[in-house]
Amino acid sequence: MTLAERGVGTPTVSVGKLIQGDRSPIDGDSNIGLDEYVDEIVRSGFPGLRELDDIVRRAQLQGYVERVIDRDISDVSGRSVRNPAALRR
Repeated sequence: MTLAERGVGTPTVSVGKLIQGDRSPIDGDSNIGLDEYVDEIVRSGFPGLRELDDIVRRAQLQGYVERVIDRDISDVSGRSVRNPAALRR
C-alpha cells in the first residue's frame, strides 16, 4: 500500500495523470518525517498486519518470507532456489 492508501500523508503526484500523458512538473513537499517513514516501512503495507503487535507482525512477515523462499519462487519459476540461506539473509 502507498502512504496515501495507508492514510498517511497526501499525494502530490498522480500516477493516473502521468499515464494519461500529463507532463506537468513533478514537485511537492511532504509533511512526513523520517521517523514516520521508518515506522511505515517496518509496519508493512499488508492491511491485515498493520495494527498487529510488533512481535506478532514480525512473525507473520517472517512466515511470509519463508513461504516465498521455500515454495512460491519455485512454483512460479519452475526452478528450485539454489541458495535459500542467501535469500533469507
